[in-house]
Amino acid sequence: GGLYALVGQSGLVLKLVQAVIGALTCVLVYRVGMRVFRASGVALIAAAFTAINGTLIYFDGQLLSASLDVFLQLLVVELLLVARERSRMALWWAAGIVIGISAINRGAILLLLPLIGLWAWRGWGANAPAGDRNPERPGGTRRLAVLVALVAPALVTVGWTVLHNLRVDRHASRGNMGLLPVAANMGVNFYLGNHTALRDINKTAHPQHFSRYDDIMALPTEQGITGAFARSQYLFRETCATIRRDPVGWLRLLGWKIRELIHGAEIPRSGNLYAHRRHSPVLQMTLWKNVIAFPAGLIIPAGLCGMLLALPAWRRHYLLLAAILVQGGFVVMFFVTARYRLPAMPLLTLYAVAAVHALVRGLRARAGLRVGALGAVMIALGVVSNWRVGGHPADYEYYEHCLLAQVLEQNGDGARAVAHYETGLRLNPEYAWGHLHLGRALLRRQDWQRAEHHLRRGIGLEPESPNVPPALVGLGRALAKQGRDIEALEAWREALRRDPEMVGAHRGLCTVLRRLMRFADAAPHCAAAQSASGNASSAGSAP
Repeated sequence: GGLYALVGQSGLVLKLVQAVIGALTCVLVYRVGMRVFRASGVALIAAAFTAINGTLIYFDGQLLSASLDVFLQLLVVELLLVARERSRMALWWAAGIVIGISAINRGAILLLLPLIGLWAWRGWGANAPAGDRNPERPGGTRRLAVLVALVAPALVTVGWTVLHNLRVDRHASRGNMGLLPVAANMGVNFYLGNHTALRDINKTAHPQHFSRYDDIMALPTEQGITGAFARSQYLFRETCATIRRDPVGWLRLLGWKIRELIHGAEIPRSGNLYAHRRHSPVLQMTLWKNVIAFPAGLIIPAGLCGMLLALPAWRRHYLLLAAILVQGGFVVMFFVTARYRLPAMPLLTLYAVAAVHALVRGLRARAGLRVGALGAVMIALGVVSNWRVGGHPADYEYYEHCLLAQVLEQNGDGARAVAHYETGLRLNPEYAWGHLHLGRALLRRQDWQRAEHHLRRGIGLEPESPNVPPALVGLGRALAKQGRDIEALEAWREALRRDPEMVGAHRGLCTVLRRLMRFADAAPHCAAAQSASGNASSAGSAP
């Protein structure tokens, strides 16, 4: 928002800033590695491996919160470690502010905050020697001041957002306030990720994904619930009730999500990152899956081994281990995608490099039993993480073609827009949204017959969709242009039955009824069209 205020809505500027943030992420990995692992080789190699992590590179170029999520969580860890090392209250306050900003960006850090407070109170890892003996903790007053410095700015930062949301969405303050109104999509994401029947449909590549999503979002409205956060709370409560009714099924679903969490293949959500790599030589070298999924298929198994090796020195590693486990638990609470599990990857990279370093040291020391056990565990986890990774997809998913078509249409490139709509619908002929938008694009190109076909197809696939009334306006126009006035009148009347505010339907009825010399019938529609003349929200145009 700040960047847009300064330079306008420039996606390029934002991506350049995200690229700088991505580079700074590598610096933070090095600094955290030096403070926790105390080995320059481990820290430097982990930072270099982070720099060539194709998934991180990909999300630096996406207008999403993922890259900022990674950077902010690493910055919190670095500030906490430096604050403990230098014993400066200003650094504790700075860490608290960044925790609050990170919570606004993604709520996972709020789950970590109590564990951070415990770490600060107990003094774990503070200048600990090699044996990790717990040093003398600071006095109670000092520890209390540290907790206040951490929690107060975080609560103020998050509270500011909460108050803003309550003011904007007044319905959020009514009824059960079981959810903190920070992000209004928590309820639907919890619903999508915790219903066994939705496990496959929740993948955006599934033909019914978007239609099912619209159905779920309509559930609270059908119960008379309005307001973004009130709807979110309703879906959250309904999901909890479903879990209570079938705890065994939910545990089975939880197992599937844990398997996805440690699998090397990235699960796309907003875009198919494996399809995008064909346009980028950098991604072709740093992101792939063929027998092994690179990079996650290497980082995750080796990183898990490194975490196991760190357990004897858990006080020194507490903060990093807690951050990884909380992020994993947060993702599993909802559903696994590439960008949701991304913040854990840089920290896992440190442990992956540490595990390989331990393996090399063991080989040099000829510690056969230790090397054999570590190697066996790493190989076993590697097999699990890379089991059936599959190959690269041949094309973008259907919804990506349709979204690209929409942008091309907005930019006045109607021919290419139609081509991409058609490609998307070949991949998924049941995509109602694609049919409706292709029909609208064909109307602009005055291809009346094909426009009619796709509009009818889209309406038939999702007859109760809120997109249907404007589609009926367009259908009436296509029919009228073909001289089928009676059918056009039926389409416009149906549009008005569903939504009396469809000005385009009034205009169409006015024009055609006058042409048929049914002036009495045309009069109310002409009056309605005239009263709405110049209304920018008009849903259709006169035939």
